Amino acid sequence: MRIDGGRPGAETHGTQRVDQSGVDRTTKGGRHADTGSDSVALSSDAQLATTAAQAAAGSPDIRHDKVEAAKKALQAGRVGQDAHALADKIIDSMLGQ
Repeated sequence: MRIDGGRPGAETHGTQRVDQSGVDRTTKGGRHADTGSDSVALSSDAQLATTAAQAAAGSPDIRHDKVEAAKKALQAGRVGQDAHALADKIIDSMLGQ
């Protein structure tokens, strides 16, 4: 998130600007009307993070049985001991192997 205080010439590509009343003040060419008030510009990354957080909040409940099994495995030392093996498994998973 970037707060620019309404500076003239501030970069606004990939952002949406909304004034304190909640009204979008975007004008042609991505420029914004000077309303004389402070504003907040959310980057596309911040907007994506908000969407992801909303999706996570609407996801199914936590699978407590899996959480408990993972806690027991961690306490017993069956997982979490080899950071390199964990990294390899994460990379393999992301590569679809």
